[in-house]
Amino acid sequence: MFNEGVDDLRSSVKNSFRNIKIDIDKLRDVSAANSQTIKELIKQNQELREMVKTLTKTLNEVFLNQKGSRLNSDMFSKIKRNTREIIKSRILELVQTEKYGLSEVRDILVKKDKYCSKATFYRYTTELKHEIEEISIQGKSIVIPIKR
Repeated sequence: MFNEGVDDLRSSVKNSFRNIKIDIDKLRDVSAANSQTIKELIKQNQELREMVKTLTKTLNEVFLNQKGSRLNSDMFSKIKRNTREIIKSRILELVQTEKYGLSEVRDILVKKDKYCSKATFYRYTTELKHEIEEISIQGKSIVIPIKR
């Protein structure tokens, strides 16, 4: 009688471990597939960045070659005049879409995208003080839009 209970318990434990092993194998397969997908996406991202660099270079060359064109000079002057608003709208966009700290937003715009200098970035954030605010959640500082 006692041996039957032990045998049932042993069989139950074996089945449980077998099921756990099957689950672990499935998770490994999913993890490997996700890892491959991530690698492919990183590669695509790098290719797209290279394409953007090439297009930017080509556009710059085209604009430089057409220096005398009145249309191009008008376009550049409009873009130059609106740089402040473009950068401020990018700050608001980042603040509204993600939970970034002010230093993270600065790194994106100043270091990564090279939109402006640090001083200019902080000047723009000061101008946006009525539209964004910096709060601390569990010791992490994030910037959020002010609800109106």
